[in-house]
Amino acid sequence: MRTKKFHFPMAGKNENFAATTQPQFTSPSLSNVRPYDVLGNRARGGQRPGLKPAYQQILGSHFLESPSDIVALWHLDEYSVADAGTVADQEESYDLTAETNGGVLASSNSPVGHALVFDGTEDYLFSATADDDLNITGDLTIMAWCRLDDVSGVKTIVSRYITAIPIYQYQLHILDDDIFCKVVTLDGGDYDEYSASFIGKTYANQWFHVAVTIDGTTMTCYKNGVAGTPVTISGTRQSSAVNPTLVGNSEQVGDDFFGGAMADVMILDAALSASEILAAMNGAGSPVIDMTQLEYIEVT
Repeated sequence: MRTKKFHFPMAGKNENFAATTQPQFTSPSLSNVRPYDVLGNRARGGQRPGLKPAYQQILGSHFLESPSDIVALWHLDEYSVADAGTVADQEESYDLTAETNGGVLASSNSPVGHALVFDGTEDYLFSATADDDLNITGDLTIMAWCRLDDVSGVKTIVSRYITAIPIYQYQLHILDDDIFCKVVTLDGGDYDEYSASFIGKTYANQWFHVAVTIDGTTMTCYKNGVAGTPVTISGTRQSSAVNPTLVGNSEQVGDDFFGGAMADVMILDAALSASEILAAMNGAGSPVIDMTQLEYIEVT
């Protein structure tokens, strides 16, 4: 039995690394390689999956008090996805199908690893199976990392459109350079649309973290962990278990396509607090830490 020792951070070696290239914002020479990602149950930043127990001792548990609240988590870190290809859901079974009109979703770097690139004209993803758990009418959180090609028009991040009515059950999108989320309720026989927003400059070709929460009757949008003005909603939010959830478009016959790159799209059936949103953006559970805490690892 042969034991091999590597001094951290392995002097730039890439054997048995989880990624084929050094992720953006990390460097072996700076000793800031990202450790094991507890949330996604995978290794990030080129570290060895066998180090999970050691990292968990250093990092502790993830920011979520109840991981079961995560309904869907799409890392969007596939290196490429062909038309009708599949994007995996890391939590449940809500894998997404790519609609690219014969094209391919390419890959890009992001603050959290790899991301998928959407062309803004025909690319989007949709749930191909029954997705009752995404039919959320109670507390809700949607989060994602985004980079826009431009800041004109509507760029849909996540939406669920009820075609029978027709209304949006929920839609998180960028309008020009502002972040919006809208829902429609039924109140006294009338359908009312409510929109929460984060009004502030969103620039092209820059990564930012976006989130929305619905906590009871309060809906709040976030950009980079900072909350916008909350909106109070009333009435009954509508339900439909037969309509797909879309990433990158408003509806399957719509044209509010997302142009740019996205990563780590997450939906929860709980409302995260402002501190939890900030922790998610900062990568709680997989922060950049001083790897000199571990002098070497042994590979047998």
